[in-house]
Amino acid sequence: MGALYVGVLLAAAGYLLACETFGVTTIVGAVRASQELGEASAIPFVIGAALMLAGLVGAVVIVLGGRVLLELIVVTFRISETLTEIKARTK
Repeated sequence: MGALYVGVLLAAAGYLLACETFGVTTIVGAVRASQELGEASAIPFVIGAALMLAGLVGAVVIVLGGRVLLELIVVTFRISETLTEIKARTK
């Protein structure tokens, strides 16, 4: 289970890194465009900030969801083992 949880953490870290990278790239592109054109639009800044926030929230959701899923798998196997023991005792 430890290896699967490490996989979940790596997936969350990858998602976070991708969102942060795209968010910063969007903001840097908006700054460069505003310097070249002389006009600043707030939309790319908002999109960049939203991407960065989505990365944080999404990474937390991935970790929590993965943990819950892995715990459910463990509980399912424990229930199966317990039922097998009960069945063996009743025979």
